[in-house]
Amino acid sequence: MIESIIVTGEGVTDLGVSANGLGVAENNDILVGPMLKIIYRLIYEFSPDWFRELYDWDSPNPIHTYLVSRSERARVSKTLTPNLFETNKYGKGGIEHSKGAWALATIGAERGATLAVYFHDTDGTLSVLRRTPQLQEIIENAAKRGFTVAARVPGVAMVPKPTSEAWMICHAKEDAYGSCELLETRLAGNQDSKARSPKVILEELRGDTHREALNEIVDEMDLSRLDMPSFNSFRESMRAAVEQILGPRN
Repeated sequence: MIESIIVTGEGVTDLGVSANGLGVAENNDILVGPMLKIIYRLIYEFSPDWFRELYDWDSPNPIHTYLVSRSERARVSKTLTPNLFETNKYGKGGIEHSKGAWALATIGAERGATLAVYFHDTDGTLSVLRRTPQLQEIIENAAKRGFTVAARVPGVAMVPKPTSEAWMICHAKEDAYGSCELLETRLAGNQDSKARSPKVILEELRGDTHREALNEIVDEMDLSRLDMPSFNSFRESMRAAVEQILGPRN
């Protein structure tokens, strides 16, 4: 049973933020961001009918939700056994993301959460992304290691490439949903280049990239047509996690 979820991200324009600056926001204290709306939509998509009937899916927080701030996540990460991830046993790279996912699962276990989602953009300049084409997978796998080590709450890594705006550009661009996999290699994860910055490009397409405007874009999106490697990986991980907890859709 998914009784509550716990999530952590980078800020107001991805998962959202606490309205009152809390380290762990809850339900109505959460100013919901576009990526949290996608999480809700995929949970609904993969859930059996009996579970769907338990909640009001039109409400801002259809499922009891905890949102952990970056500062709170960092504070809990400091309680981790030193060097736990400094070994080949859990693979290499992205240790900070392993620690972040571990912290999220730890906080989630304390609050009885039954599903956790760790969000982080791939980021990086275009040159960095070209030198390290596996960066998205490194971050994703590192977060999965953190959940595995914590072994407390089933966890999913949500790692857009290069940033979450790229997923929304796929919908907002003139040829919507066409060849969107190219966005992952042609855009950069920073704003230094207007021609390559997902945030700048999305703003040019829609005129506004504030939280409310991004939420409207997500409401318009047809997630079944969004075909990008980073989104597909997240979508499949969400499907597996939801089915593990609730069983397959009927």
